[in-house]
Amino acid sequence: MVEQIILHIIATMIVVVAVVHLRHGLVSSTSWICLVVSITSIGPIVAYWLGLFGHEEFEWFVGMPLMTLILEIQVAGMVSLWCGHFLTKRGVVRAAILRKVPPIALPVKWINSRLLYCSLAGAALSVFLSTMGYNGYFTSREFLYDPPLWFDLVHKSVDLLSVLLFLLALGEYQDKGRLGIANTVLALAWIAAGFVSGFKYQVLVPGLYISTAAWISGNLRARHVLMLPVLLFFAYVVVEPLRAMRYESTHDNALEALIETINSSDRKFWDPPDVFVQFVRRLDSGDVSIRTLEATEAGGLQEIRAQIDNAYTNAFMLAVVPRALWAEKPLANLGAQLSFDVDENSGSSMMPSTNVMSYIWAGFTGVALNSFLLGIFMTIAGQLLVLYGRRPLNFFPVLILAFALSLGDTMMAYYYMSCLRNVVAVLLFYFLLSHSGIRMVQRPS
Repeated sequence: MVEQIILHIIATMIVVVAVVHLRHGLVSSTSWICLVVSITSIGPIVAYWLGLFGHEEFEWFVGMPLMTLILEIQVAGMVSLWCGHFLTKRGVVRAAILRKVPPIALPVKWINSRLLYCSLAGAALSVFLSTMGYNGYFTSREFLYDPPLWFDLVHKSVDLLSVLLFLLALGEYQDKGRLGIANTVLALAWIAAGFVSGFKYQVLVPGLYISTAAWISGNLRARHVLMLPVLLFFAYVVVEPLRAMRYESTHDNALEALIETINSSDRKFWDPPDVFVQFVRRLDSGDVSIRTLEATEAGGLQEIRAQIDNAYTNAFMLAVVPRALWAEKPLANLGAQLSFDVDENSGSSMMPSTNVMSYIWAGFTGVALNSFLLGIFMTIAGQLLVLYGRRPLNFFPVLILAFALSLGDTMMAYYYMSCLRNVVAVLLFYFLLSHSGIRMVQRPS
């Protein structure tokens, strides 16, 4: 028990230092990593302290032997990530490569309007996919296990178009210091798409985009911080009853279910403390991590381990070969498989923490390697944001890449695939642009 508390104090101190560093704004790649670490690590930190002080939702795992292993994995991951960052921060990458990105020499208003229309179309497409049962919590079983050949490309495109909200908000904050009507409407469109999807995090993400853009530009205000708990509260008030209706309705139309939920008089009204506790549980993944490690130590999850090994071994092929050309391409549905193996629930999905998944793959070596590489890529992302964040619309392709490099995946093999695809896409974009007659100007060094 003492070892657990010491390990958790170390993890807490790392996160506290990261949070305190945020007061300076985006001044270096270290600032960016502090922001990402603060967002991704705060859940497990708060959950353990709540359990230590006797909260009934979390106290059950405090003192468990496997909890000591999870904390060791967590601290090892944090230390490896910061090692990757500090070894990369002053390296040659920034001078040799990053400063050579040319701006797109098109009028900012022209770029802004096109990106705005594209992002609005992405929000509408997200609603369509959720409504038709292709995506979201109401995904029909037919598409869950056998998606159409075009779905991967369309789904990735929707994710990409949502990031445009961040770039558009950042551009407006840098130019005017406030968010205009058009981008406010865009944010509301993505929030609505989040409600229809049935996923609470998709309701919260647009608020995170806007708050992050305000922070980077030095325009963060109290209202940006308060917006996040407000969105979270309404996400629980609406999405939880919507999810319950998934098992009561006879259709897969998420939009109809959302309308029924809003008009229903039986909605549960969540108290703010309940929302806070449920949100911490959602961020923590300690329960899933413990059960996953228990199953692993008992000699189970052999099929999961085989899928993980296959994902790392064939990451390049999985990244570049589309499903249209590879009919037997494995689905990225480890969460569904894990839910079935651990809980015998074929209609759900669950995943442990990123570091625990790395541990299942290759022990502490896997944790150290994946976290170290993530630290390197996040450092490059932070340097790109520092260099080009002042003119986000003229450098929007490379800032989209920076955003992708910042978001690790629960299964890091999928993260590497995403990084490769985004690098290829950005290089292809600049190649086509340079041969299209559109002038690009070299950025002054």
